[in-house]
Amino acid sequence: EDAYRKALAINPKDTATWNNMGLLLVNSKQDILGAEESFRQALAIDPTFVRCLINLGQLLLHDKKDVSGAEDAFRKALAIDSSDAAVWFDLGHLLQTFKQDLSG
Repeated sequence: EDAYRKALAINPKDTATWNNMGLLLVNSKQDILGAEESFRQALAIDPTFVRCLINLGQLLLHDKKDVSGAEDAFRKALAIDSSDAAVWFDLGHLLQTFKQDLSG
């Protein structure tokens, strides 16, 4: 975590570092709020960062139980890159599990 913070102090606009910090915080530290903030920082810099939208959506769905927020993140990712199979999988899982309405 310290290395990411140092990297961000040098270049606070590095979206990959913000995204990786979010992954570290959610996976290793279980710091859900810190992870969400990191993902949102990356997306404030680059709202088209598909992998980060997916990570945010997964965090919102699985860790915060925010189905609507997760769906929004996945749909934004699809609007940017409709060929990303991971997004289709996540959105399909969300709709099947939580909405039971696959009409979208």
